[in-house]
Amino acid sequence: MSVALCVAETAVEKKTVSVEASITAKPFFEKLGYTLAERQTVIRHGESLTNYRMSRSL
Repeated sequence: MSVALCVAETAVEKKTVSVEASITAKPFFEKLGYTLAERQTVIRHGESLTNYRMSRSL
C-alpha cells in the first residue's frame, strides 16, 4: 500500500490530515491551513534533527 493511499485512508476515517514537516517545509504547510501539533527531535546517524507534526481538518 502506498504512503499516499495510507494517508488518504486515515484522513477519511479521522477527518484530519497529518504530516511530519521539516523546518523548511513548516511555513508551506502553515499556508495550507495546517496547525502545529508537536515539535519533534529525532537522531539520525548521530545528528539531531527537528521536525514538526502538523494536522488540519478536512
